[in-house]
Amino acid sequence: MNKKQELLGTSQEFIIEILKDIDDISGLLLEDKEEEALNAIASLTQGVDDLIQAMTLTVDIEKGKININEMIERLHEMFEAIQRSDFVLLGDILKYEISPILKNWHLEITSILV
Repeated sequence: MNKKQELLGTSQEFIIEILKDIDDISGLLLEDKEEEALNAIASLTQGVDDLIQAMTLTVDIEKGKININEMIERLHEMFEAIQRSDFVLLGDILKYEISPILKNWHLEITSILV
């Protein structure tokens, strides 16, 4: 296995952790624990940024199956929701837009590594 494949494998594991974090953050938002959720979002966004960088580095072996622009657009929407203090929208973006993108990335990486 070459270094790019290893990076994809590590990214695949990291996606699972980020998906768990999204579930935790969604729960915090439902419990009106916005401050805790925002603190968790800070590390979540760093993790997603790391994934985007990994996908950029491995674009030659994933052959464009992973659309990072879609994720970047959702992150912008997420930041807009934070600026407006719209925590319902924030939770929806995380759970119904970002999470499915990450699940798709996980599936695509699985198909690449097989």
